[in-house]
Formats: sequence, C-alpha cells, structure tokens
Amino acid sequence: MSASSRQRILIVAAVGATGAALAWCASSPSSSSTRASVAPAREVAPPSVREAAASFTPALRRPLDVSRAEAIDRMIHAGRPAALRLRWSEVTGEGQLAELEGSKVALVVENVLETSLDVSLEVTIDGGAGDARIHRLPALAMPARDVQHLALDLAAYGVDLATMRVAGHVRVTARADTDGGDSTASSPSLYFHRAAGGAGPLLVYDERALHERFAAGDIHGRAQAPDEPGVVTARVVAVRTTTTDPATAEPLVHDPTGDHDHD
Repeated sequence: MSASSRQRILIVAAVGATGAALAWCASSPSSSSTRASVAPAREVAPPSVREAAASFTPALRRPLDVSRAEAIDRMIHAGRPAALRLRWSEVTGEGQLAELEGSKVALVVENVLETSLDVSLEVTIDGGAGDARIHRLPALAMPARDVQHLALDLAAYGVDLATMRVAGHVRVTARADTDGGDSTASSPSLYFHRAAGGAGPLLVYDERALHERFAAGDIHGRAQAPDEPGVVTARVVAVRTTTTDPATAEPLVHDPTGDHDHD
C-alpha cells in the first residue's frame, strides 16, 4: 500500500513547568546552500487582497519540484501547448537553499508564444498557521516571447517574517486568454523563513529542501514524535504550545483537509 501525504498542525504539549515538549520531528541529509544574486526586477505591490481559509489536501503524486497547482494544471491542459512559464530567480536547482538580504524574491514570467498576451497574476502566500491570503497583482501586457522579472516583497503580504514558527509558502498563478482557450501556469512552490530566530537573512528554498533541511517546515525543531506507519507529513503548518499534566501529556495532531477557494 502506498504512503499517504498530508498537511499537519502540531500542538506542542509543555510538560509541567519544565517546558519539555512532545511533538513530531524528522531529520534528513542536508542540501546545497547558495547566496542568491537576483537580476534587477520590477517592483510589484498587491492592489487588492482576498482572504482564503487555508484548508489543505493530501499532496498529489508528483515530483517534489512541481507545485500541486501546476500538477493539476498539467492534468487539465494535457496536450495543450503551454503559453506561460513561471520560475523563481533565487532557487533554480532541486533541493537548493538561497540566503537573501531584505524580504524580496524575484519571479520570472515568460510568454512562450509568438503572440502577445494579457496576463493576470495571483500570489497565494501564508506564514503557516493554516491561513492563506490571495493577492491579485496588476495585469502584465506581454509581447510575443517576452520575459519579465517581478520583485515581490514577502513582508508586504501580511506575513510577519520575524515571528514565524513554521516555514512560510508562496506560489504565483498566471492566467491568459489564447487562441487555444484559457491558459494557466503556476510557479514552483517557494518556502521561506528568516534564520537566527527571525533576525537573520531570509532563507528561500524548494519543497525538497523543506523536507531534507527543515523537517517539513518545523524550522525550530519543536517536534519529536515520528509519523505513523504509511503516512508522510507533507508540511507542518503550525506549532502550538499548551501546559498539561506530565502524566497525561501527549502530542496532539490535527489534519485539515479541503481546498482553497478561488474566484
């Protein structure tokens, strides 16, 4: 039987006054680390915000470098030529980690067609805790074979980088009308947090690095109990601390399911 995958909220039980914690943890080999140099990019500010209840679903069977949204898009548009490509400038290799000064990341949007496109963009971002926000960006007018670099300031999207307890996540979805119908594309998932307890450089990385270096998002190493047999934690989205009787202290796990709402 194949292993299932899920999102996970960890409620860390503090044992008595000592503060000892019971929860989930994972360890795995380290990956490469680079300090990213980002090409000049045009600043993009979110003109509007739509709140979305963060309800997560088990991950699709897919390579770690392909986002869930992109995997769905590939199934829907199988056989249709792609009109758009999205990628991050800082993280280009599988399992890569980049250190950035400030809070900006660079998104590359490419029109691969020989015709011009009007492209709409949405940023889906969360700082963990099960809450995701969707920000609509200004539309892009892209000539044939055009490539545009956009600078996205993660701190401008309602995420407090200094107080994060788990890894954050950001993904951009692009849509355009083409002669073949509506075309959509998504960036790879990008995960992030500040090093040194929120005071260090911004670390950005892909899904493989999330698992191999940061225990699926448990950036402070608060968890200690392993996954159940046959279950793989796709992502730790929250760690909460309670005080309880040492005789009855147990790790509590909640598994939210469902999908984000979209217009």
